[in-house]
Amino acid sequence: MRPINASSQLRAQSAKIAELTREVERLNHCVARLTARLDSITARLNQIGGSSLTATEKAKPKGKSSELKNRITAAFSLLKNNYQDARAIRPAVPRGGMQAWIDELRGRGLAMPIAGADPEKLKGHFYASRGGGKRTHHAVDIMAPRRTPVLAVEDGRVARMNFNSLGGLTVYQVDPSEKFVYYYAHLDSYVPGMKAGDYVTKGQLIGYVGTTGNAPESCPHLHFSINRLAENGRLNGGAPIDPYLIFSQPPAVADGRRSKFNT
Repeated sequence: MRPINASSQLRAQSAKIAELTREVERLNHCVARLTARLDSITARLNQIGGSSLTATEKAKPKGKSSELKNRITAAFSLLKNNYQDARAIRPAVPRGGMQAWIDELRGRGLAMPIAGADPEKLKGHFYASRGGGKRTHHAVDIMAPRRTPVLAVEDGRVARMNFNSLGGLTVYQVDPSEKFVYYYAHLDSYVPGMKAGDYVTKGQLIGYVGTTGNAPESCPHLHFSINRLAENGRLNGGAPIDPYLIFSQPPAVADGRRSKFNT
């Protein structure tokens, strides 16, 4: 039996955060769809009281029509503002698209988090569906025997070490420029003595492959992802970047698939 690395209280809090994060993602998706209809609805509302009204519409009391228009307009205005606030936490994709970030990271010569792993086996992981098709993976799974060493892909600061219901034991590492976040999940355990705030170097041991969180017990692997640090400082929620495009040899190019992060 493996030692417990987190208190029950921390586990409960982490599970609640994960649940709330999934709910925010679902609501953001709904808001995006409704916002797409905002212009056409606003145009229709602007016709109320105008010459384009049907005879039935003209027969309605103007007071009620005006009140309805104001209520609907106010509701969609609030919805639009909330959607814009939600988008504001994510950094804009730079001119030149996602490829600019990929080129920058490739230029740093990031190390594979599992020594000797074949980058070509990571192709396609990023766009795989999860949660019954409710979300996109936005990460790669590197298969390896349990207790295989997990290495830091670059120099940087250990920003967070915690347990959550999906990722299990995890490490969030921020790069030296404080622009990118490297996420390591399903760890069996951390390297002894490491703590949040420590500075690690490229290739340094940070933990061991496991199956904590929602990983199948019979399938130990490292869940690894890269994303931009969100503009509000959150470690998750920033634009995700396909790790395969960083590690592939020869260099692969972003395939241009659209998502809420590169529209």
